Amino acid sequence: MWAMGLADESIRQVAVSRLVSGWMERNEEEAGGWVQRLPVGSARDVALGAYARQLAHRDASRAMHWLALIGDETWRQTMVEQVVSEWMYYDRDTARNWVRFSSLPEEVKNRLMDKTVDGHSWLRITEW
Repeated sequence: MWAMGLADESIRQVAVSRLVSGWMERNEEEAGGWVQRLPVGSARDVALGAYARQLAHRDASRAMHWLALIGDETWRQTMVEQVVSEWMYYDRDTARNWVRFSSLPEEVKNRLMDKTVDGHSWLRITEW
């Protein structure tokens, strides 16, 4: 793919992310196959994150499996937090349950469980 040939890593990462996101809208299976065949490294990690973010709108728990394939621990945690934060908007009970039973560090779990919407914590929202 043309995006992999870009010399500047930050530009390459943006290009790969946009490529995967757009491809997901047209052919999820084909995009996933391409992402899986990428060599291990930052471009693959970015592609995995983009794929998982798009997938999360349809199947968040499956998206979490894709995120587990990210090699860079910091990037994986960042993407998990982003996906879970978005997941909380449309299925907070399932997202909170996933967080509760995940292997995430306690500090990350607490941060995710304390996310707010309109000034109300998720915990308080689920009690409404």
